[in-house]
Formats: sequence, C-alpha cells, structure tokens
Amino acid sequence: GYMNKREKLFYLAGFFDGEGAIFIGKDKNYRSKNKNTIYRLCVSCGNTYSKPIKILYEMFSISKKITYREGQKIGYKPWFQWLLTANLAMNFLKEIVPYLIVKKKQALLGISFQEWKNSLPKTGRKRPEDILKTFETYHIKMWKINQFSI
Repeated sequence: GYMNKREKLFYLAGFFDGEGAIFIGKDKNYRSKNKNTIYRLCVSCGNTYSKPIKILYEMFSISKKITYREGQKIGYKPWFQWLLTANLAMNFLKEIVPYLIVKKKQALLGISFQEWKNSLPKTGRKRPEDILKTFETYHIKMWKINQFSI
C-alpha cells in the first residue's frame, strides 16, 4: 500500500534505529598540502532486504544507484547498502530525528557537528589547534555514544 511521507519517516526511523549507523569518520587527507585530517559526518544502512534501502535512496539520495554486494560466502544473501555524508547526512538526520528512539543522541550530535563544521571559515589552510581539538572531541563523543548505547 501507499505510505505518505510521515508514515515513511516513522517506518524508516524504526528500521534505521535497528539497522543504521551514524558516525563521524576520520581520514588523513594526503591530497591537500596542509595535511588536515578530514572529519566527515556519515550515515549508513545496510540490509539483505532491498525494499527499505530503496525507500532511503528514493527519499534522501541524489543518486538512485544502490550499492549491491554479492553474498560473501556460499549460502549468504546479497547485501544492499545506503550511505550519505556531510550535509546530505545532516538533512536526513534532521528529518528523521523526531521519530528516532535508539539513535536519537547520535543524530542530535551529528546534526550539531555538521552545523558547527559548516560555520567554519573555508580558508584552505591548516586548521588552528582549538578547531582540530573540537573535531576530535566530536569524533570521540560519537564513538563513545555508539559503543555504550546498547
């Protein structure tokens, strides 16, 4: 049957609470001259059942191409994966946060991280020490919530 947007958000929140992940990824950026470490808000969701992943793609992704992996071993089902980063991830979290239960804390932290990151000046130079510390603090805070929120 047809679900309206609010019903889809309810459904996706329950699905994402169980199957999703919110994290602040950390990458060394070897391409840039200043060697800034890149911190990136990510949300992802994977499942062997493609229907909910398709709904996530339809509602929140620019690309409609679903990442698909064959079963890793004989008898394993194929795997469908959805991933968003940065502002797309934040926009997803803003829409879904009122309906989350398990991952509400991570979602709120992810939103505040991305809003803070967006407010930083884009200089292309090495970031000041206090800003690097704040990035790392967000990264660790998210990691800790994810470790201990069972």
